[in-house]
Amino acid sequence: MGKTALMKAYECFKQKRAWHNAGITLEQVVKLDVDRENFAELPEETFRAANVYEKAGQPDMAALLLEKVAKVLEDKQSTGLWWTF
Repeated sequence: MGKTALMKAYECFKQKRAWHNAGITLEQVVKLDVDRENFAELPEETFRAANVYEKAGQPDMAALLLEKVAKVLEDKQSTGLWWTF
């Protein structure tokens, strides 16, 4: 339910071209996926959020998000909980 609401908020920000807010919203979606261990959708949503941050002129935010998710996936791989993408 929360993810659906966040995706609707993202669509609203996207329509208004409020790219920074859209990026923050998608980052929250990514955090939900990490918390729920929903690794199937994680790469796609992470890359989408990173692209939106780049549109907002914030490549540093994009890089930071990608780095955080890479660390999460690396930790999961080291514990044997790895899914292929």
